[in-house]
Amino acid sequence: MASNQNQYENPLITRYASPEMSEIWSPRRKFGTWRRLWVALAEAEAELGLPISAAQIAQLKEHVDDIDFEAAAQYERRLRHDVMAHVRAYGDVCPDARGIIHLGATSCYVTDNTDLLLMREALRLVRDRVVSVIDRLGRFAREYRDSGWSRCGTNMIVNRIRWETAVNPHYAGGFKINDHFAPHLARKLMDEDPTFEGFFETRRLRKP
Repeated sequence: MASNQNQYENPLITRYASPEMSEIWSPRRKFGTWRRLWVALAEAEAELGLPISAAQIAQLKEHVDDIDFEAAAQYERRLRHDVMAHVRAYGDVCPDARGIIHLGATSCYVTDNTDLLLMREALRLVRDRVVSVIDRLGRFAREYRDSGWSRCGTNMIVNRIRWETAVNPHYAGGFKINDHFAPHLARKLMDEDPTFEGFFETRRLRKP
């Protein structure tokens, strides 16, 4: 298939998404997670006494990343069912384990659990990036405050973070953040460090 299976496809990806976030939601990660869930299911069922052999589970593990996207697409065009299409494609490379793939499960077992797992990974990535931004915001704000500034606009500091990441080859694609999010970061920093109270030029949120 011509599309990149390692990147989530969306018109806004190249503008806003980091390579790491795009990879998390890519077809390869999605369907690879489906297969790992099928392996976990087979292992659990074997422990419960179902007639599933260690050799079958080993075969599933051996081919967990061996995804034939073209074969899956052909199956889906015929079956009109994405989960069963990938069950068939997985079974093609694991013929001895074909009969135990997705055994006793519903489609939601792989679709919903995969969404939850990928959302957790994506949120961890967002958390780490936000913590990094708040740290930089604090360091730059202290630098300005210590040099005599009594007030500072958040967008000015955010734009400095953008510039420094743009010239740093470690940050592929630069630093991307919506300007409307900058006041939230400033309030977060002021909440964590009271010495910054009143330093940023931003309105405080109204309390209910």
